[in-house]
Amino acid sequence: MKVRCTINRDNERMTSTATALMDRWKKAKVPVELHVFPDGGHGFGMNKKGKSCDAWTELLAQWMQRLGLLGKS
Repeated sequence: MKVRCTINRDNERMTSTATALMDRWKKAKVPVELHVFPDGGHGFGMNKKGKSCDAWTELLAQWMQRLGLLGKS
């Protein structure tokens, strides 16, 4: 299992939940990556909004590439 989580700091509850989950996954030796963006709103999706969270799709692709989930580029 591999886990990746992307959230924004607009919602403090989600940030603390995500960091706690990341700690548990790391203890279980599950590959995990967490990105916390300062803005973006709930469900920021794939549409570019001129916010820091716009980078999440590229970061996801890089993570998937590193784990061999996309094949060779």
